[in-house]
Amino acid sequence: MSTKASAPAKRGGHPSPAAPRAAESPVLPHGDPTPTPAKSPFRQGGSPKATGGEIAVRSLNHPGDYWHLSGDDVKLGPLTSAAARRAATFRLVKGLANGRCYSFATAGGGYLNARDGLLRAGDDDGSPAFERDATFCPRPSAFAGGTSLESAAHSGRFLRHDGSRLRLDPYRNTDLYRADSAFLLVDKPA
Repeated sequence: MSTKASAPAKRGGHPSPAAPRAAESPVLPHGDPTPTPAKSPFRQGGSPKATGGEIAVRSLNHPGDYWHLSGDDVKLGPLTSAAARRAATFRLVKGLANGRCYSFATAGGGYLNARDGLLRAGDDDGSPAFERDATFCPRPSAFAGGTSLESAAHSGRFLRHDGSRLRLDPYRNTDLYRADSAFLLVDKPA
């Protein structure tokens, strides 16, 4: 099976995003577009990034867009002000439910967690369910340097952006799904 570099999929009617830098150019394998079972398609692995520091999470197929808090919701979009950059800064910590995974702590002392299929910020209630919903395991991405984040609570479901919203969706073996679920964990925005 051969792979070739290709630009991330365009959304209908929207211009293609700026090309990623050479070190971040995506390599999308060709695959059958049929969905796979809910079981994770990726090998189980440890964390590729050290925890403890402040980070931002950037989309790979929309390079100017970052995760940021908008109230309790986590959105994807550009950072146009100092307040937006603060809202896009998280502390990467060992996963609350699995130390080989990640949790994302907010400045307000809460954590990002998957609730009702969407990524939101919330306070840790100490329950095992919250800890699982706030834990995401890094998996290799089809994009060079990218990371996909699989839910510790729902095997085979990954965070992906759907427009400006961040959803927890079952894995689909499509170029668009792989592009929308690829993120870079980068230093906090300046």
